[in-house]
Amino acid sequence: MNKFKKITLGLLGAALLTTGLYSCSNDNETTDAQQTENKTANARTASSVIKQYYGTDMHVLKTVKVINGDENCVLTKYEFPSNDYIGVYTLSDANGEIEFLIEIDKNKEEIKSFEISNNQVVLISDLAEIPVLKKTNFDLIDAAISIRAEFPVFNSPRFWGWDCTRTTNHDKLTGEVVSCQLDCVYVTLWSKVSKTETFRCNDANGPKPHTITKENVLLI
Repeated sequence: MNKFKKITLGLLGAALLTTGLYSCSNDNETTDAQQTENKTANARTASSVIKQYYGTDMHVLKTVKVINGDENCVLTKYEFPSNDYIGVYTLSDANGEIEFLIEIDKNKEEIKSFEISNNQVVLISDLAEIPVLKKTNFDLIDAAISIRAEFPVFNSPRFWGWDCTRTTNHDKLTGEVVSCQLDCVYVTLWSKVSKTETFRCNDANGPKPHTITKENVLLI
C-alpha cells in the first residue's frame, strides 16, 4: 500500500507517461463487442480521448456495467495494438463521457490511472492488495465480475477513485464554517490502495471524490 503516487499534470505531460486510467462495476453485464464499438464510436470522449493519448483509435473488446459510488458507469476494455501485455480501459459515466483512462502493465504489475476532469495521474505499483488481478491475468473486467460474484456486498460503495469523508466544523455561536477537510483513500476494484490523505475542501488539486459528510460544532 506504500507504492502509490499521485501526480497532477497537464494533458500533454500525462500523455508522455504513455498510458492509462480507470472505472466502475455492478451489474456484471457484458455486451456484444460490435454493438459496443459502434456506441463507443459515437461517444465524444471515447474516441477523442483514446486517439489523443495513443494517436489511434482502438478496437473495443468488451464492456461491463458498474456502479462507482452513486453513479452508473461503464468499464470498457480496448485492444492495445502494439503488444498484449498492456491493458487499456476507460471508465465512462451515464452520458458516455470518460471519467478515467486506465492502463495496466502486466509485466511491471502496475496501474496508471488518469482522471480526465483534473488531469490527475495516479500510479499504483504494488498490487498485492488486489490478488484477484493476478488470478484474472490482470484483466479489470474479469476481475470486477469475479469480485462481484464472490462478494456482492461491500463496505465501500466506491469501485475506483478517491473515497472521502468530508468533515465540516462550524462556530457554535455564529454557525459559520470554521474549517473543512477531506480524509481520502484511493480505491481500486473496491480495495484501498493508498494510505489516508487529507485535503482542504477547496483544494483545486485535491480529489473530486465520492464523499461522506460529517459536520461538527466547535465549542468555543
